[in-house]
Amino acid sequence: SFKARDGQGAWSEEATTTVIVNGVPIAQIVGIDPTLANAGDIVEFRGTYSDAEDSITEPERISDLDGHLRADMAFSASGLSLGTHTITFRVKDGYDVWSAPATSEVTINGVPKARIVLISPDRSLEGDEISFEGEGDDEGSIVESQWSSDIDGLFGVGFSLTHSDL
Repeated sequence: SFKARDGQGAWSEEATTTVIVNGVPIAQIVGIDPTLANAGDIVEFRGTYSDAEDSITEPERISDLDGHLRADMAFSASGLSLGTHTITFRVKDGYDVWSAPATSEVTINGVPKARIVLISPDRSLEGDEISFEGEGDDEGSIVESQWSSDIDGLFGVGFSLTHSDL
């Protein structure tokens, strides 16, 4: 309230108004699980907030690679782009005040592709040597490869090998 007094000592009526002091909401990323996923895997996102005065009217979750994600406090997603995503989470309260952003990362790994380049000969007698050659492709590097058959199971490792015990 406010009032004024003149030179003869008379006071005015009080003028009053209401001032609302709004605290800034706080957003927190509770979890991203897993933080390293393969392409197509389901990733769970969980967030929370605190705001002393009121409730949250708008959560916002953004990937620096894919843009806006769902705006729920908790949700699951698959189909994220390959690469390391910086996830930004913030919330807006009833007075249209946004929280500071909370950030975390999730990496989506591409599934490597395997290709059989050569099997020679493609018909043989039991005990004959057979040559196998394959290759793998990935956005990173291939660190392991293996050969198996539906009858004998795993029979070798490496991109190229010769085997006579099928």
